[in-house]
Amino acid sequence: MVRPARPARDQFGDRIALVARNIEAMAEPTLCEPIKTIVELVSENPGLRKVMKRFKSDRFLCCDVVIVSHPPDFPRLRVYGDFLIDRSAVKRNVDGQVKQDFLILELANGQAKYYSGKASRTDALLGKHINEFARRFKGTRHYGVRPDDSLIVGDHRYSSDSDPTLPRESQFRRRISECLAQVRRELAVSAATAAEVTASHRP
Repeated sequence: MVRPARPARDQFGDRIALVARNIEAMAEPTLCEPIKTIVELVSENPGLRKVMKRFKSDRFLCCDVVIVSHPPDFPRLRVYGDFLIDRSAVKRNVDGQVKQDFLILELANGQAKYYSGKASRTDALLGKHINEFARRFKGTRHYGVRPDDSLIVGDHRYSSDSDPTLPRESQFRRRISECLAQVRRELAVSAATAAEVTASHRP
């Protein structure tokens, strides 16, 4: 049985909701090790704070939902999918408004590595390019990794909260919609404030 996930709070007070799900849709996967929260992983690997988007609140809104999976053909790996709203993509109304970055935990030694759209300039050991993630899971059909040489990870970015390829759990989708709506409200307020300032400076 999957050990129940424990809600946790980081220093910003946001709730981390863990959803344990086997990517092969097994009903009751067996886990030998307890599921750690991202907060715990960052505590054990403090360099992650420098590379993870969830700590760059000026550019991304952390959705506080994490999908934890354990690929059956990689028994010593645990993969965390961290979901975020890209403020810039929402502002420009372009594809990729919802992002999923990946954190791989090596159960053998407790090391964690973060995979995102760009390799980290501050910590190349912990912050890896998403292409490296694609290479690692090529040929497995996991995480939307294509079987060709394109190195595309289909589950890395989503058009919006209505994207049909987003995880299907209702609580998950509701939370993504809430976060996207929050960013849109913040952008609307910011635009209105800027317009007022501009108007006040007109002769």
